[in-house]
Amino acid sequence: MKGKISRVAAFAIPAGVILLPLITLAQDVSTIDSWFDIVSGWISKAVPILIGVALLVFIWGLIGYINAGDDADKKKAARGTIIWGVIILAAIVGVWGLVTFVLDAVGIDAGGSITTPEVPI
Repeated sequence: MKGKISRVAAFAIPAGVILLPLITLAQDVSTIDSWFDIVSGWISKAVPILIGVALLVFIWGLIGYINAGDDADKKKAARGTIIWGVIILAAIVGVWGLVTFVLDAVGIDAGGSITTPEVPI
């Protein structure tokens, strides 16, 4: 029973945090264009934050490696943290570059908007 509650909480808490601005600010999200604008705004704010977190992980591992001295276990743990920081940073920058490449190939200006067709109701 406890495992099911933690699984529900693992989904419900982030979903609630993400949807809270929509509920509290009563934003008009009736069209697909507004959803695209909201999501692209979140992504454009999240990318620099994620890059900063990756750099902090790398720096944390670097400081741990320097402070480890002659302790092989601490050096191994710090080396793993450095490697994960580099992997995360490379993945974020790689995806960012891939998206930019695809946008250029399709002919969409970065920061531009896509006109979506309206569906009559």
